[in-house]
Amino acid sequence: MKPQNRDREEKRLVQKAVAGDKTAFGKLYEKHLVKIYRFLYVKLRDRFAAEDLTETVFIKTWRRIGKYKEKGRPFHAYLYQIARTTLVDFFRRNNAKLREQPLEKAERVSQTPDFTAPIIQQEEKEQVARELAKLPDNQREVLTLLFIEEYDIGEVARILGKSEGAVRVLKHRGLQSVKKVLGKKKLK
Repeated sequence: MKPQNRDREEKRLVQKAVAGDKTAFGKLYEKHLVKIYRFLYVKLRDRFAAEDLTETVFIKTWRRIGKYKEKGRPFHAYLYQIARTTLVDFFRRNNAKLREQPLEKAERVSQTPDFTAPIIQQEEKEQVARELAKLPDNQREVLTLLFIEEYDIGEVARILGKSEGAVRVLKHRGLQSVKKVLGKKKLK
C-alpha cells in the first residue's frame, strides 16, 4: 500500500474511532502497539513496566479519542505525546530516573527482524549504547525515533512538535557527541 493510501486509511480509522467504533480503534491499536511499546521499553529497561505503560497509553487514548482533533499532525504523534506524558507520570510516581536501553536490547524488541540493518561489532554497539545513554533527553529521543523507530525528519518533527530544523540540529549534536567518543570520522 502506498504511503498516501496508508495515511488516508489511518485517517478513516481515526475518524471511525472518534465516532466510537471499537473495531477501528482496535486496528489503530494493532498498527501502533509495537512502536509505542518499543518507545517505552527503550526508556524503562523493563519489559513488564513497558507492557503495563503501553496498555495505559492505549486506555488513555481510548478514553480521550472522542475529543481527538487532527491539528496537522499524524495520529501516531498524538500517541507518542500520550506515551511521553504517561512516562513522565510513571517516573514522578516512582521517583525513577529516565534511562535509555542499550541498542542491542532495543533491537530485540522488534517483532520482525531487520535484515537490512548494517552489522556492527558487538563491542562497538555496546559503546554506542553507553554514549547514547549519556546524551541529553531531547537528543536521545530524536536519535531513537530516527534510528530505532526509523521515522524520517519530518515525522520526528511532527511527533515532537518541533521544526524540522530543530530536529536536524538535535540529530547533528547527538551524533557529534557519540562520534567524538568513538573516534569515528563519520556517522550517518
